Amino acid sequence: SVAAVRDWLQAPWLAPATGELLYQAELALPAADADVSLTVDADASNVAIDLPAPLGKRRGELDALALRFTATDAQQDVKLDHAGLVSAWLRLRDGELERGNIQLGGGKARLPHEVGLTVGGQVTHVVVRDWVDYFSSDTQAASDGDALPLRELALNTARANIYDLDVPDAQLKVTPGENDWRFAVDSPTLVAALTMPEGYSARGALPMTLDVQQIVVQSAAADAG
Repeated sequence: SVAAVRDWLQAPWLAPATGELLYQAELALPAADADVSLTVDADASNVAIDLPAPLGKRRGELDALALRFTATDAQQDVKLDHAGLVSAWLRLRDGELERGNIQLGGGKARLPHEVGLTVGGQVTHVVVRDWVDYFSSDTQAASDGDALPLRELALNTARANIYDLDVPDAQLKVTPGENDWRFAVDSPTLVAALTMPEGYSARGALPMTLDVQQIVVQSAAADAG
């Protein structure tokens, strides 16, 4: 099960993933001073990931999972390919995720030099409201110590939905601040930044801040013509 893998890797940040894995594994135990390696080919169709799209996954989706795990005394590297659509390279140290990269849309993940997790790539559709709700949720706040150490999420998307405003051909970026989350969008029709403080809720005392630098609104008459 995913829970068994999470416990074996001592990786509480895998909490959003649940379900059962059917897999074949090959373990290599080389001579002294060489890396131990574990190669796994798995059917992940019964695994769900409780995150907003495009990182979320329902049971029945993306069933082909290839994973390679290498370990030395000081660190462990996890490389993952999910149906050719998601690639990841994560480095763990003493059971904690030190740094890593996740690429979406067919790109190849590369291990970053800086501490933290980066997410990038190309996706078809992103709903910004879902991510704002996720980062401001009670579940996320309660599990903050076990959360992914996200340093940057930067995606190119064919269509972004930003609070019911459809924005085509957008570049989206999410970064953590000292006491907030920062969202930025850059597109031909909208250039804007949103800052969400920690503890934000839709009807709470702490407001979000929206800074719109450019917006292009096309009239119905222009669309018809």
